[in-house]
Amino acid sequence: MEETINKPVNKSINKPINPITEKQEVSHMKKKLTIILSVILVLALLIGAGYIVSEHFYNRTIIDLTYAYDRAIIELPNGEIVQGKVESWTDYTDSDQIQVRINGKVYLVHSNNVVLIKD
Repeated sequence: MEETINKPVNKSINKPINPITEKQEVSHMKKKLTIILSVILVLALLIGAGYIVSEHFYNRTIIDLTYAYDRAIIELPNGEIVQGKVESWTDYTDSDQIQVRINGKVYLVHSNNVVLIKD
């Protein structure tokens, strides 16, 4: 007795559709995984190289996460220098101005005229 196997058929030309073999599927998955891992590795190397170069040659932090400062030195338009403990400060996104509160007094100055210090 002959066993009948139902294969999918492309009805437009009455030919059996070739299903993807398990070996082909595994090969395809390996290629995808290799590409994904290669991209991740290249990105990691680029980020690492950028970090190393910037830290050792340019003294620049790629991502600055310092938001708390202890002291500030401000130069006012009349040449007077104000120093003190920073109570609060605000950096405006689309501006070069910084607002600093020292001893209850608020100073709005250009970023060129202020030094924020983290002790």
